[in-house]
Amino acid sequence: MVCLMARDRITRERVVGHETRLPSALFLLALAFAAPAGARDWAGSVGYASDNVYRGLSLSEGRPAWFADLHRSFGTEWVVGLAAAAERPARQSAGARLTAYLERRWQLAPDWAAGIGVAHHESPWNDFARHVRYDEVNAVIGWRGRWRISLAVSPNTTAYEGWTIRDGVAVWSAVSFHQPLQGRLAADFGIGYADLSRLGVASYAYGNAGLAWGVGDVYLHLTWLHTDGADGAYAGGSDPGSRWVASAMWRF
Repeated sequence: MVCLMARDRITRERVVGHETRLPSALFLLALAFAAPAGARDWAGSVGYASDNVYRGLSLSEGRPAWFADLHRSFGTEWVVGLAAAAERPARQSAGARLTAYLERRWQLAPDWAAGIGVAHHESPWNDFARHVRYDEVNAVIGWRGRWRISLAVSPNTTAYEGWTIRDGVAVWSAVSFHQPLQGRLAADFGIGYADLSRLGVASYAYGNAGLAWGVGDVYLHLTWLHTDGADGAYAGGSDPGSRWVASAMWRF
């Protein structure tokens, strides 16, 4: 997603009114943040984008959205964090999607790095919070910060087919390529596939191509996105089709 471009992570109650209770995973995350740490252990980002597109689906119905991330490193191997981004479900007021995550990273060789993690996604202000809450296990391997292959599996994603609601397994796979051009200007390309066959809704493909430019600690992106075959019947998103998305992000 362009709004969560800051972190492309290696990340059920009553359906009445707005559910505001956060899961115990976020409480445990808060305890980890409260532990003593040095300034260099902390990092994050904040930004704004013309649309919140995540794994090929718009979570803001084509509207502009803010996004943010705060994480803490434990040495060079472990990272725990919390990401948030604005969402605007159809026929609802604006809210936010939260993602709590834990990662373990490895430097396999001078040119190769890998990671595995778990994530919990929550939309506490969504009218249908129960049906857009899910967990995932994800893995990524990368080469020189250029090539990146990722896989994520969720055991409890919810999908809709007419009046039927199903919980099941969803799988996302993606390949991305980052090509420096000149100075801090670079080109980014990516393709992905969402396998939703076990949920009884259509699987779909998505991709992106665009430019990224760094100015100090600020990063600007202009990206063309295309989604093919999504019906938006899961995770509270909608199919954005093809569109340009611009974003600005400050990393600290």
